[in-house]
Amino acid sequence: MSASYSPDPIEFFREALAEGGVRAALRFLNARSPHRFTSIYRFDGSTLHNLYLYDRANPEFGLFPDAPLGESYCSIINETASTFATHDSLNDERVEGHPKRELVLSYCGIPLVREDGTLFGTLCHFDFVPHAIAAEEVEFLEAVAPYILRELVRPGCDQARRAPAPSGASLI
Repeated sequence: MSASYSPDPIEFFREALAEGGVRAALRFLNARSPHRFTSIYRFDGSTLHNLYLYDRANPEFGLFPDAPLGESYCSIINETASTFATHDSLNDERVEGHPKRELVLSYCGIPLVREDGTLFGTLCHFDFVPHAIAAEEVEFLEAVAPYILRELVRPGCDQARRAPAPSGASLI
């Protein structure tokens, strides 16, 4: 047994983050989820910036373009500062009338909250097909979110301060 072995999933996550950075951490989280996409978004006024994205079907895919915050499920988290999940948007009255309801059918987003209590953005899973997510997995995402945010705001992390991408449509 290697010295770095740990049965604790949070420790596995922390090792992935420490050894491979945010992208490796997203790949780790995505492997635990039925969702195709795992992503980090940053709030910037009324704009949503995609900082990191892992696409299970196309791991080399880059980032989605910046998008209006109000056109994303992340806007719900921005308004409530709370975790939000929909397992099947077409059968979820809470998202009736939402611009992404017919495209992104499942979403689970966790707020990334700075030490001063302000919202940085979201950590989320999403897909074009309905998926349930276990309460334990939501709790796990909430538990690891502070580690991701700490990495994003540390000096030298380019993605947290990257120049905005060209405007365009975002999936979520």
